[in-house]
Amino acid sequence: MRVSFDAAMIANLVVHHVGRDSAIPLPDLARNLGVSTRQAQQIKHDLILQGYKIGSATSKPNGIFLINSVEDLRVARNQILSRIRELAKVLRTYDKSRWVAELLGQLENLNEMSPDFGTVGAYGDTPN
Repeated sequence: MRVSFDAAMIANLVVHHVGRDSAIPLPDLARNLGVSTRQAQQIKHDLILQGYKIGSATSKPNGIFLINSVEDLRVARNQILSRIRELAKVLRTYDKSRWVAELLGQLENLNEMSPDFGTVGAYGDTPN
């Protein structure tokens, strides 16, 4: 598992924040590393996908922490599930919106007018 220098720094800092009660706020973590909050967020995401047991919480104590218990895992999972639910609401709103139907109609017209361009799917994706 190859980890970038910034990712190694985040992993090193997070091990000093074991459990949710000792979470470090993401802006503080980013400031300690000299990276943007967005960069720290992306690195945290990459580390999780590589198998690091890193969780986060938005309620106090908020921040990034090393998952050390079933309760820490529950908090981290609930944070992700809450975000998924909010994004699902946005998707449902898009799907119900009249302007989305109009855009989809425009995509269909583009497909009919430009067959050499390739087929564009309902959400602008192209089939494999």
